[in-house]
Amino acid sequence: MWCCFSQVNFISLLSDLSTALHANNMILTAAVSAGKLTIDPAYDIPGMAKNLDIMNLMAYDLHGAWDPYTHHQSGLYQYPDDTGDNVYLNQDFAVRYWIDGGMPSTKIALGVPLYGRCWKLDYNTEETGYYAPASQPGPAGPYTRSPGFLGYNEVMNNYGDTNCVCVGGGGSLGKERVAVAQYV
Repeated sequence: MWCCFSQVNFISLLSDLSTALHANNMILTAAVSAGKLTIDPAYDIPGMAKNLDIMNLMAYDLHGAWDPYTHHQSGLYQYPDDTGDNVYLNQDFAVRYWIDGGMPSTKIALGVPLYGRCWKLDYNTEETGYYAPASQPGPAGPYTRSPGFLGYNEVMNNYGDTNCVCVGGGGSLGKERVAVAQYV
């Protein structure tokens, strides 16, 4: 019952905001989740479509150091080995799900990451691709200072060092075996 009540209140808020903003020649936008497990209980898509001028789809941070394995944080399509809820964690699924739910494609702005997510590979593995065991975040970058997260500049400044494995490609960052899900 909570989800339905919250959805009704959210649409009411959007309606009021839309009316007030449009009266002043302004538009209403919202940044929303790309994850199906968030979309279903949180959003009334037709109600949002009626009230939003632009919907910013946050199709990033779909995977990260909170997962016990490596994966691309914002894959364009489902990875062939994805199962369970992971089949929903990709840009293609998210955009189609919102459109199928009633959001016009002309109102969707796709948000993509310009940074990398990284993991410290478990020492008992030789795996380096998708789903390689990684129970810890990769080291923090010198500028972002956040474990498991590297700014675009940090990825680019360190690309080519031989002590890191980039998921889906070569390159490295730092002195530890790290998997970076960033394609540069």
